[in-house]
Amino acid sequence: MKIEQAQPSRLGHGEARCLLAAAYDDAPCGIWDRAVLEMFYATSVRLGELHGMDLGEVDRLDCTVIDRGTGNRERQVLYDAPASDALHRYLLGAPLSPARSSAPFG
Repeated sequence: MKIEQAQPSRLGHGEARCLLAAAYDDAPCGIWDRAVLEMFYATSVRLGELHGMDLGEVDRLDCTVIDRGTGNRERQVLYDAPASDALHRYLLGAPLSPARSSAPFG
């Protein structure tokens, strides 16, 4: 017998924008927070997918990223201008170590 599980509730557009606005800060952690939230909102990727995202999978000209989901399946995902701006701003100032240089959110 399968037990039904309730679907998680989703943020409305206004709630999501309030959350994004709260993360806007010029401090390094605020810039990182904004980039993460914008990418989540724009792409609908999961935490593990964002964490494993490689810079080589991000096409900043076309605003697309290769998302590796369950079973290592790949899909190309678009992201919007606010996510592009936040990602660009984060990458400009991100102190990436050599071990993490290809995974900005890893």
